[in-house]
Amino acid sequence: MLLIFMSSTDLAQMRHLASGLSEVGDFEFFTCALAQGRQVFCPGISGNALPQERPPHLPVRSEGTSEESAPKGWLGESLYGRIKTVFRSHAHHEPLASLRLLRRILLDALYWRHNRLEAERFLAEHRIDSVITCNDTTLQYLPTLKAAELRNLPVILARSANIYFHEQSDGYRNSVKHGMRARMPEMHVDQADSLARALVNWTIKQFAPTHVNDTIWGRLVAYDPASIVSLAMAGIQAPHLWHLGMPWTKHIVVSGDDEIKALQSYGVEDRKILPIGCVPFETAYAALKNRDALRDRICRQLKLDKNKPLILFTIPAGWEHRMWTHEQQFSYLRGAFTLLAQFDANVVISLHPLSIREDYQELATQFSLAFLDGQLIDSITIADIFLGADNSSVLRWAMAIGIPTMNFQFNPNNVRIALPDEYPNIVDPEEFSKWLAVHIARSPIKTDELLAQRRRPMNLISTGQFYINLAGALSP
Repeated sequence: MLLIFMSSTDLAQMRHLASGLSEVGDFEFFTCALAQGRQVFCPGISGNALPQERPPHLPVRSEGTSEESAPKGWLGESLYGRIKTVFRSHAHHEPLASLRLLRRILLDALYWRHNRLEAERFLAEHRIDSVITCNDTTLQYLPTLKAAELRNLPVILARSANIYFHEQSDGYRNSVKHGMRARMPEMHVDQADSLARALVNWTIKQFAPTHVNDTIWGRLVAYDPASIVSLAMAGIQAPHLWHLGMPWTKHIVVSGDDEIKALQSYGVEDRKILPIGCVPFETAYAALKNRDALRDRICRQLKLDKNKPLILFTIPAGWEHRMWTHEQQFSYLRGAFTLLAQFDANVVISLHPLSIREDYQELATQFSLAFLDGQLIDSITIADIFLGADNSSVLRWAMAIGIPTMNFQFNPNNVRIALPDEYPNIVDPEEFSKWLAVHIARSPIKTDELLAQRRRPMNLISTGQFYINLAGALSP
């Protein structure tokens, strides 16, 4: 079996998945680790995920001179800034811009083809019978998934993040994923900075119109049209890249009614939907039995009073994902932590894989916050209360094991977010404080209470049978 992943979060779940399947069947594992420019196959389970580059729109503190600190020139503009402006303006002049784009498409096509052929050889050489992937639409995954399709191998999509509903009314007019793309000029198919870019965009609109969606921000594609063209040149064609459920995917693992509804809204056939739970639910369910010892150990490590309620807060990554500005995100966080400071509780924060601890250290110092070390999947059971800001996947993890959970919604762009009625979502600070006071009063929560079997919100599937059911789906 080949396991495909990108981030350290993905790898943590793949390790649990391999361990769980090994307990219920005779499986041999291989992995494919991905990054922005690398594809690494190996026998067994990889030791570490490949390093992921910091998003290019974020400053890197250790790199060179910032524009703010550079020497000032005419009219207060920095010399550094003037040089960048001049360079960028000339970079788009014809024919240089067109030649550079065409060269990139050709080189990318060769790169994607090389990766696809490498994957085909690896699958054949090691007689791989099936593939489990964390994603079936992100570009880096596609060469290996296409190789599996060409070899008629079943591909199982077991997401490390939850599958959530994107607003589709009025032709995808207003959803989170479209808002993210709208901030990237290359995703606007009716805009072009060169003749070659205009030709590439026309090609997508003319011959692959399912890649284009109408939104309030204009007509957008999920990925740069140049990348879509280069993939097609490499023999990797996709009908769309907007949502899960690609032709190469046999089954999509789901863990609740909310995910089933999301996939059905995308038009995914019911035969592809496999409602059996998920790795995080299974891991957290098993960890509940040792919750008290784990909580004591982490409280000692973080120098926390174990007799106080423990609030676990997952930090949003809207700034890192280009959805929000730095000021929007950090103003929200300062406000949220000011509300939490009213209560006598331990507050532990968990960072997104894209986040860097140094960016949040000042907040942590100001509000006496502790950073959770390691992977959240291994520690989520320590919480008495679990909080998020942007309906992250991890809120469902907490809900599935019965921890009082709430999403203190941060939505500066007023994007329509369709959450199920059973998903606790609060936007008013006063209501947030009232909810928190009720649950603080009954904390620390007893482990026996969490172990008690009862219906979970949205019929979340957490039964301890996930690996048995997954192994059954993998059988010929």
